[in-house]
Amino acid sequence: MQTSGDQKETLRGGKTSSHARPAPWKAKKAGKKNAGGHQRGRTGVFDPEHVRREQQREPVPSDQRSRALYRTRIGALNRKASPFAFQSIRSDLRNSAVYSSVWSTRFQQLSLPYDKKLRESFQPHTLEFDSRLPEWLDEFEQERLNGDGKVNMETFARQRGMIGRQAWCDMALWILAHRMDYMFDFLRATNKPIYPPINWVEDVLTLMARHYDSVEDGSRHSWLRTLAITFFELVPRETNEQWIFRQDFVKHVVPHFSQSQMGDIFQMVKTEKVKLTPNTLLHVADSFAKRDMLERALSMLLEAKEAGAKVNGIPFRTLCSTILRRSSAQSGGLRICLRLIEHLVAMGVKLNLTLCNIVMLNAVEAGDIETADSVHRSAIEQGLGMDVYTCAIRLKACKLDIQNAERLKQTIEEAIAVGDIRTNEIVATEVLHCLTLQSLTAPDGWQNAFGKIATACVELFDIEPMKRLGLDMPEPPPNPSATPRLAPTRHVFTYLLLALLRRGASTEKAIELYQRWRQLVEAGDPSLAACATTPHVSNVFLRRFVRRRDTLLQAAQVVKDMQKPLPPPPTTAGTTIQAPPNIYTWSIFLHGFASHGQTKLAEQVLTYMRERGIEPNEVTWTSLVGGYARNQDSNGLLDSLRRMQAEGNVFNEWTQGSLRRFRDRDRLRRILDEQRLQRSLDFTGELKDGLGFRLGVGEMGAEGAAAGGDAYEDVGGEAETGSCGQDGGGGGE
Repeated sequence: MQTSGDQKETLRGGKTSSHARPAPWKAKKAGKKNAGGHQRGRTGVFDPEHVRREQQREPVPSDQRSRALYRTRIGALNRKASPFAFQSIRSDLRNSAVYSSVWSTRFQQLSLPYDKKLRESFQPHTLEFDSRLPEWLDEFEQERLNGDGKVNMETFARQRGMIGRQAWCDMALWILAHRMDYMFDFLRATNKPIYPPINWVEDVLTLMARHYDSVEDGSRHSWLRTLAITFFELVPRETNEQWIFRQDFVKHVVPHFSQSQMGDIFQMVKTEKVKLTPNTLLHVADSFAKRDMLERALSMLLEAKEAGAKVNGIPFRTLCSTILRRSSAQSGGLRICLRLIEHLVAMGVKLNLTLCNIVMLNAVEAGDIETADSVHRSAIEQGLGMDVYTCAIRLKACKLDIQNAERLKQTIEEAIAVGDIRTNEIVATEVLHCLTLQSLTAPDGWQNAFGKIATACVELFDIEPMKRLGLDMPEPPPNPSATPRLAPTRHVFTYLLLALLRRGASTEKAIELYQRWRQLVEAGDPSLAACATTPHVSNVFLRRFVRRRDTLLQAAQVVKDMQKPLPPPPTTAGTTIQAPPNIYTWSIFLHGFASHGQTKLAEQVLTYMRERGIEPNEVTWTSLVGGYARNQDSNGLLDSLRRMQAEGNVFNEWTQGSLRRFRDRDRLRRILDEQRLQRSLDFTGELKDGLGFRLGVGEMGAEGAAAGGDAYEDVGGEAETGSCGQDGGGGGE
């Protein structure tokens, strides 16, 4: 009968003996002898002399790969002395755990391809296996399929002259090396008494997690979900042993747990069925936080703290930041955020500027400027100071109270005092945004809006792109810094053009600017071509052109330009992708025709946008309703209201304002009463579909689609023939 290496090894690495167990008095005497030295604890036996002999017996190799193998083998021996019950360690709660140098060494060789430190210089090394293993695996699979899905490993091994543990070791290593996907069935089939060593199963699960996390063929999530299911099938053992995992397994698999599995892992950790290291607990807490399970995330934080995590270390603080930020999405988010701060302080977390910034941001997003100001003052009093993120959050708060010029002025001065805002694109752009909004809301702000924004712009940004566009910019002051001014972003151009085209530019100037911009975009200008990658700048021009009846044709040209591909750039720079019209583009375009009483053209725009896969929103319908109300077209008004409500849109204050243009108040009241009666007698969706089919609605819809197929060409044609101004009403400025 064959004997295995595992049979010959004990926890100390020596030979097994058939001698009877030492008498109690001998064990007591041995304990006294080693009282000042090395004792057996729940983590096994640590023999420094044995480690020293291993180090002396194996000289340190020179190549990197061999050094890694050497470190892992010696590390496995040293690991037995750890005060924490790491893997490959036997303890009172892990009766099946076995230390085996054969398993540790060969398993680490299989793990080397996943070592990030060796990834560049790693050279594949083929392990040698018993030639009979493939045949044994086939026999194992046949027995598994013929039975209840389980295989008695002890019986299977004895039939082949081995013991169960040795057979499991050899077969598991061979499967990891040659048939990783079969390991799921192998683990399930052998998960029965006598169980395989629990630390070996932990090693296998960890290696599988590392392997499937590196899969790049799109099946990564599916494999890791299967691994998660397998994990929860293996954990319940009749021996009630404790499982120990580190972050190599948890960080890859936990993000793929289902909601119910997250609850299961929480209970396993709380009952110590699964033991995790402090940093691993932080990974679990992070998964809870990202699923908005904040109470459990906080509970895992407490577990990590009790396990020895440094509460003011970077990983712990980072997780605190995540939990605080995620709290803003909860109902009563600011209240929850402030309560979380109290818990974190009670845990010993020292508040820093990052945590204060998150609380300020949550308060601003909740509309509570007073709390944001209070947190800011507290941070200043505690000497935490400010950074660029603080400035950006403070500027965001100014938008909630944009008419408060003093607050905005003070915040801008704070931003300048913190550092050179010319080097921070976010803060500089936020300053311009606030100035633009302030001009928008001030009664006479638009009269000098462009000058105010342009003056701030030349202080912060390079104005050469503005000059190429043809904007009249003031001369920039000398740059006090050696750092060149920032290149303007598309947001900067949006704010400048919005201020200029709102009041400060004639129709001729607006058309000239637009044509010049399109020329620069098609020429691949670095700064101005980027403005075409989103619809914002195009929408600013479009809004300007739909204000007047005589520029509706130019508005149609803007929409047309947005739908054509750009020519390839003359240089080797990347191709600029033209942003197509979005829902705001179509709503602005439709509003232009509706506001001038051209409801037929507005309906064609509605048809055309739907053909492009964009459904109208409340703004779109409000513009159409307003067009029919302006024309005093009661039939069109009633029809548009029916369609609006049939699609689930509800009246808002803007819709009510549009209806006021309908002068026949009695007729309007009857229309609205009829709509309310229609809604009360409405059929179910299924019944309406059946009636529609019988009445030939499908044919009507097909005809309507055919009639509107060339809607865009019709819009351009009618605008060109001058039909836009037949009624003479709704003139421009």
